[in-house]
Amino acid sequence: MPQPHAILPPKIKDDVGTLVEQLENMGWQVVSSFYDVKHFGNWILDLERDGKAVKFVKDRGQLMVERRPREELQFHDLWRAFDDYGEFKESVLKWVRDTDPIGPKLLE
Repeated sequence: MPQPHAILPPKIKDDVGTLVEQLENMGWQVVSSFYDVKHFGNWILDLERDGKAVKFVKDRGQLMVERRPREELQFHDLWRAFDDYGEFKESVLKWVRDTDPIGPKLLE
């Protein structure tokens, strides 16, 4: 089983480090990560918070969100591949604020 505070590989940190840092400040923990130099720099990053899990994937240069119900991802416009990191980051942070049980005001 993955352990909280898994080490974030430098290449993943380069891609989404600021987003991960913001999520960690909101109580999310990196529980596992995998970077594959042999497959074009694709990677997987798993995070958890209070029993809620989410997976970020970089595949062929596109960023995606997984491990959430399809309907939830569709509702929050996350059921797609992102080419732009800024758009990905803002969409993920909006999803976190909109779905957090302690309320969005405490996360701002």
